Amino acid sequence: TEDGYTIICDIKLVKYEGTSPNVTIPEGIEVIGPCAFYNNSNITSITIPESVNYISERAFLCCRSLESVTFEGADEGTSTLKTIGKLAFAGTAIKEITLPASLETIEEAAFVNVGKDFDKTDEYLIINGAVGEAVADLEKVHIVDTAKNPSRLNTIGKFAFNSCGHLTEIN
Repeated sequence: TEDGYTIICDIKLVKYEGTSPNVTIPEGIEVIGPCAFYNNSNITSITIPESVNYISERAFLCCRSLESVTFEGADEGTSTLKTIGKLAFAGTAIKEITLPASLETIEEAAFVNVGKDFDKTDEYLIINGAVGEAVADLEKVHIVDTAKNPSRLNTIGKFAFNSCGHLTEIN
């Protein structure tokens, strides 16, 4: 454990127990494990390095203060992110997010019930994958797609953006 991170084999982040509101995941991490940041109410922003290729299910589940996610290399085409797992960003306060062109799959309920007013208990959500009754804060989703850096997104799982009542733009 270094700076609150528990890392396996230098490539898989399995747990973060730090207290910083602004988190930068170390370069070289390839996988953010299941529930790695679960219910961390301190985090308001996270920077994900271009080396991360997989965000596991429930990775940021119920991080209710998380408002900003930055994928390094998203605009330049150097991000290696391929998958955002089931419920990965459920129960957060993200309003706008830019996803890299390398992203191929957004799994089921990945951004469901984004919002601080998430009203189901954590235990219920974990056990049942429930989506609650809250209206999400998410307003805009940008997927990098340029001639030089075309989007590879081919799968958006069911309910990926469920309860995102304020969503006005997905490109």
